[in-house]
Amino acid sequence: MLNIRYQTSAQAGPLLFSWRPLAYLRFSTTLRIHTGRPWTNPVTGEGLRFNERTPTERELRMRVEKEFRGGRYPVTLYGEMFNVLNEEFYSYSRTFDHDRNKTKWHDPYQDVLIYTEMPPYFSDQSVYLLRNQPRHVRLGLIMKF
Repeated sequence: MLNIRYQTSAQAGPLLFSWRPLAYLRFSTTLRIHTGRPWTNPVTGEGLRFNERTPTERELRMRVEKEFRGGRYPVTLYGEMFNVLNEEFYSYSRTFDHDRNKTKWHDPYQDVLIYTEMPPYFSDQSVYLLRNQPRHVRLGLIMKF
């Protein structure tokens, strides 16, 4: 895990109509890398336990804040982005510890995210198998009283 944070001072940047737009800015980013967990592949395992690893997970988050200190109460505007790399993190117990899904994992002709047990009706099971959300942004306002 790597967390980097940078904050500007009250005197940062040029003076623009008695206001410093680059003052009280905060930038932060967090990178988390998690190597895959071991799991047992029954198709290629030849009786071996924990013979493969799940995919490596890389999660990147970013946040930008701007604080305004003009009145009686400081106000902070912020924007943050989650899952910047837009990667999918699979639920271990639902994907790699489930007989139907772990046999589909290595088959290039089957998509593990598609439920195919009741043809001709197929459904998306990504809500069930993925444990994270796609890339998304949150904007907010913080008021300190």
